[in-house]
Amino acid sequence: MKATFTISILFLTVVFTGCVETIVMDPHDKNLPVAIHCVLSNPTNEATIFYNQTTIVEQKQSITIQYVKGKSEQDYLPVENAEVYICASKTLQGTDDTIRFVYVGDGKWESEATLRILDETKYTLYVNIPGRETIWAETVSQPYRALGLHLMEEYLEYDEEKARESILRQPYCFGESDDSPVWIFAQEYTPEGWIDLDYLVTDNPFADDMNITGKHFSELEITGNQDMDDESDYRLRYVFETSKRMMHDIPLHKGFIRIRKAEAHSPFFLHAGPIWFLNLEANDYYGMYDERLVDYDFDLETQERIPVFGKFQWPWNQYVRFCFHYVNSDLDEYLRNVYIHGYKSENYLTALYSTTNTVTNIHGGVGVFGCDTLRYVLLIDPFIYVK
Repeated sequence: MKATFTISILFLTVVFTGCVETIVMDPHDKNLPVAIHCVLSNPTNEATIFYNQTTIVEQKQSITIQYVKGKSEQDYLPVENAEVYICASKTLQGTDDTIRFVYVGDGKWESEATLRILDETKYTLYVNIPGRETIWAETVSQPYRALGLHLMEEYLEYDEEKARESILRQPYCFGESDDSPVWIFAQEYTPEGWIDLDYLVTDNPFADDMNITGKHFSELEITGNQDMDDESDYRLRYVFETSKRMMHDIPLHKGFIRIRKAEAHSPFFLHAGPIWFLNLEANDYYGMYDERLVDYDFDLETQERIPVFGKFQWPWNQYVRFCFHYVNSDLDEYLRNVYIHGYKSENYLTALYSTTNTVTNIHGGVGVFGCDTLRYVLLIDPFIYVK
């Protein structure tokens, strides 16, 4: 499937400015603490959001390195003069085991080349600032984990007119057991682009309750105006309302769901909202089309078949997606600590830290060095029909 658009979403935006706890000292002191935030990320191509498609997008990795401000400073002091690099314990063929970074401004450093982060690999970060001891950190990337599809033979209702029964499908499950956590967010596409959904629900027994609200799934609504002639709007309403009736007592998680560990082949329900009517036909499917092989022409001169491609509209459920963030233990511990100490997450945990209440794995500084693999997953229609 070929994407007609590009959206880059970072799980942890490493511009940690504005909320560091003030330290009483001269802001020009050579011993100002150094804050380092680096999340090595492997986003999958958002076009490959079906199960078990694992296309990895190579990208430049980034690090934010700043001095923690003193009371008389208006902002952080960016670290502009340093030697910054990461060493990998294993590499792909034809690649180097050292990732070097260059300064791009405003305290941000970027890798010299695009690259992908390897599974189950130890990465060691080094920051050499003139006149200081080397600041360093280690982290190990998580193994690859697949999602699966699960069918439950549970009959819900019978449509006499169409002579068919609807079967509940709990579509989400993990391919293998793993003690590593998963952070899940949800989005819907609108005329303004991808919009974060406020609440998520799940019956996964390993869901963390740290961001449970007093609301329930039954309280969520579909907003906007339904186009009665639009099949996508009809399908969206049917799936959403039927899911609410089935799972009305499930409590809402604010902004995200953290699954403490994955249990293999154990299906779980997942939904989000409030959502909007898509009005896809009226909006020309927002220009979202896939180009697919439909036929072949024959070239008389070359005596070769020429592929012919046609454009197909995205189905309705490709406009609602879940963002599965597979984070390693260092990043998970940091994020939970940030949240538990009063941070209310938004926009993919754009976490702001405090030097007094946040864990760190940075030796000689504060902050976090971790790994995150992002995979997009469709909102799967939880019902199939059999005659």
